[in-house]
Amino acid sequence: MNLRDLKYLIAVAETEHFGHAATQCYISQPTLSGQIKKLEQELGVTIFERTNRSVSTTPIGLEIVKHAKLILEQADVIRQLAQAQRDPLAGALRVGAIPTASPYLIPLILMPLKHQYPQMRLILSEEITDMLTQRLLDHQIDVALLATDVKEPELEVMPLFEEPFWLAHPRNHDLYNKDEISRRDLSPSICYCWRMDTA
Repeated sequence: MNLRDLKYLIAVAETEHFGHAATQCYISQPTLSGQIKKLEQELGVTIFERTNRSVSTTPIGLEIVKHAKLILEQADVIRQLAQAQRDPLAGALRVGAIPTASPYLIPLILMPLKHQYPQMRLILSEEITDMLTQRLLDHQIDVALLATDVKEPELEVMPLFEEPFWLAHPRNHDLYNKDEISRRDLSPSICYCWRMDTA
């Protein structure tokens, strides 16, 4: 058993298809199928139930896949530790962002960072806040750019900036001559539009 076999194992479990898993792993399907079969023989258990139309993971297979993911995660941590020792600013930085913020913040923050530290490998992904929070907790990403506060005690939150709200109204409106507008000035009978990044 080696790390490569565990990657094959996880790919089959996630795609539920030997062909798709082989493509994902950049190997031929017969090679992947052979390695999975050898692993099952080595462990003495059936990890995948195969039919002509589908592949499903057995109950013991689900447990094995769960531990395989942990092993690969720890192996990645070891690689990152070694890389950080050689060059603290090299290696992968996995960044998640909400779709409403990503187009604006990525060029402003991450592109200059990439230019300053060319050895850093930026891996970007877009998800809604709940998904990004879960991916942080699962150690699938390193940081997330969000618009709302996060309550999970395991995560550290760092405010980057405050975004103003903009009010649009006709020139002849009563608010036109006010330099500052408070919430009390906003009548419930008036329709207001604003951008609010709550994704």
